[in-house]
Order: sequence, then structure tokens, then C-alpha cells
Amino acid sequence: MPTQSFDVRVHVTGLCSWTYDDQQRAVHVLMPRSDGAHGGNGHGGTGHGGTGHDGMRHFARLLYDAAYERADARQLSRERRCVSLDGHAVRFARALSNDFDGTLCAELVNLNAAFPEPTVRLPRRLVAGPLDASKLLARVTFEAGAYTDCALNHLVTVGQVTNVPFSTNIEWTIRGVAGATLDGLGVPGLPPLHPIGEVIVLRIIHAPKAEILAVGDPIGPLVSPIDHFPMYYQLFDDFPHPDARLTLGPPHKMQGQLCAFPASDDDGGHAHAQARATAAVGDGAPHAPGGAMPNPPGGNPPGGPFAGPPLAGATCGGICCALLDP
Repeated sequence: MPTQSFDVRVHVTGLCSWTYDDQQRAVHVLMPRSDGAHGGNGHGGTGHGGTGHDGMRHFARLLYDAAYERADARQLSRERRCVSLDGHAVRFARALSNDFDGTLCAELVNLNAAFPEPTVRLPRRLVAGPLDASKLLARVTFEAGAYTDCALNHLVTVGQVTNVPFSTNIEWTIRGVAGATLDGLGVPGLPPLHPIGEVIVLRIIHAPKAEILAVGDPIGPLVSPIDHFPMYYQLFDDFPHPDARLTLGPPHKMQGQLCAFPASDDDGGHAHAQARATAAVGDGAPHAPGGAMPNPPGGNPPGGPFAGPPLAGATCGGICCALLDP
């Protein structure tokens, strides 16, 4: 009898800072506090979302379809489960899969490229040991899997990074998880989950309450003010550019031919219709001036369309990345 295995696809959305950890050979996703209960330089507190108001305060949640809780389920139920991650460190352990690629999505707002002098680095205590509750609401660590796709929003400018596409939603895939269930993630109240169609799709979101409640609605998620972006600066012990702001440019457009149609009476004789874009997507190449994050050796596995819930194209203040203290 063949060994049972399945894939886990994790969609990470909202105010999340990604970093590659060469010491632990892992990728960490850091979710900064927004309730004023943190240290740091004061940004992200009462000035930028620390008032505790439901419209600005962010929450960390794990969302999934209720059918994954049933071993005999063969269809998704479209009933959402929501588990709090506030105060917790979630770990997708190396034991889940032998495959790991720490390459980060190129369409993250790279704070090191935006502010090259002086070099800013995330404190190592944010990724090692218990959760640093003075700065973090939650942390997710991937020791297995790889980045496989992303959703893009507008072109943005911050610091020395100008008109780069930024991602609002990252897909991380862990392939070939052995066994019949997914468990042991370090999330209290999360039952063992069973794959459907040899896959489990999870969504991890760090966003205001209204955006979390809107996930899966036909109208799509809400768009929060980009003033939330400075909450990232509190992750550093002494961020040298606390007043820097993210500004939006035009919407990102996909590169390449969208579709081609033969000439016909229906289209008035037009031979072809096609779309071109202003920026590349998902090619792993840096976007001028140096928008891509330095990555470890190795390439990404091929991306592609999602078989699970579609990635939202807009939510919260955009996702960033930064170097970690060695």
C-alpha cells in the first residue's frame, strides 16, 4: 500500500514582515503589535494603529474550511473556521517535509533596499525562543516548503525603492507531508486537519477585524490605509527613518499576452486582443532600484494558478521583508 501524503498551501495575508534565517535554515513571518503594548520607537503605537480601535488594531488569525476537520470529507463545506494566533508562535516543522527553499518573493517591499544606509536588521530575539510579546503579536516559522506564488497590488514607492510591485498575499507550499493529518503546529484549539483532494489550504491573516470578517465575501477584502505600513518600523530596536511613508502608484499589470482571438464578425474585424504590462511578475528578478530581497542559493519551484481559494489582491498595508541579525 503506498504511503499517504498530501500538500499544505498557506496563504499569508496582511501586515507581515518576512525574513530568511540562515542559522535556523528557516523563513520567519513576523506580525508586529498594533495595540500599543510594545516597545520600540513609538511608531505603530498611538500614532499608527495603537489606539485599540477595531478599525486600526490588527489581529492574527488562522482561517480554514471546516470540512478539513472531518476525516471522511470529500468536499469543502464553505463554512469558515477562525482560530486566534494572538500571542502564539506557529511552526511548520522540518519534519513535515524534506523539501525547503528559503527564497523569498521578489515582490516584497524590501526595507534594506529602501533604506540602505545605515543597514537595518531585525533583532534575532524576534525569531529565537519564546515570542517577544513586547514587539510581536504572532510569529510563523516555515522550516519546510517554499514560496510558490503571490498576489500583487499597486506599484509603490518608499525610501529609495521606487515604483515596484508589492505583494499583499503570499502563498507558501509544503509538498509531500506524510501521514493522514496535519497537527502539531503549536496553535491552541486547532484540531487535526485532514486533506481533501490531497491538499489542505490555510489562510494566515494579520489585519483589522473588518478585513478578517470580509475574507471570502463576494465583495472581496477591504483596503486599509497605507498608514499602517509604519507599524513595521517598531520591529527594529532603533529604526533610523521613522517618518518614512509608503506611497501608491498605478495598479500593477500582468506582463505578457493576455489572450488572442481570431478575427470574426463578432469583434468587428479586429485580429487580436492582447495586454501588456508595466512590470514583470513572479520571475524572481529584482525590480529597480533593488526591490528584491537577497536570497539563499536555489530557485523557486514553478508557481501557477491556485486550485484552492483565490488570493486576494488587496489587503492591509502591504507585506515587507528585511535582513536578520547574523
